[in-house]
Amino acid sequence: MNQSITGDIAAMMAEVRRSGLLASVCTITVPPGEFDAGGAPDPEAACVDLVGHTDIPCIDAPMGSLSGPNEKKTLEEIAASDFRDVLLDGYYPEIEEHYRAVIDDTWTYDIVGVDWDSQRTQTNLSLKRVKL
Repeated sequence: MNQSITGDIAAMMAEVRRSGLLASVCTITVPPGEFDAGGAPDPEAACVDLVGHTDIPCIDAPMGSLSGPNEKKTLEEIAASDFRDVLLDGYYPEIEEHYRAVIDDTWTYDIVGVDWDSQRTQTNLSLKRVKL
């Protein structure tokens, strides 16, 4: 008997797409491969888009904290968070932790973690805001 859940996941993701939860877009950028005189990546060189990884629909949310259930945060504290959890609509195994993510063509983040689900349908990014 085939007990694969692939069909169930596909149906769920179709509903997520219809719901409007994927309200943001993410573009993955990579270092250009330019180095300074000391051999380190040139911080002045602009990152370039990773081919096939532009305007990916996503859910962008503040990264959860390890605080207790009784701790209260204001909306300003949540919005000002330098860390984000981003769920991409799709499986993107080419993304690496030293790349960057640009959310809604507005905010740039360093990718500090990448995870994929076991069914290869989603990619989750842990991001830290870049101070430019």
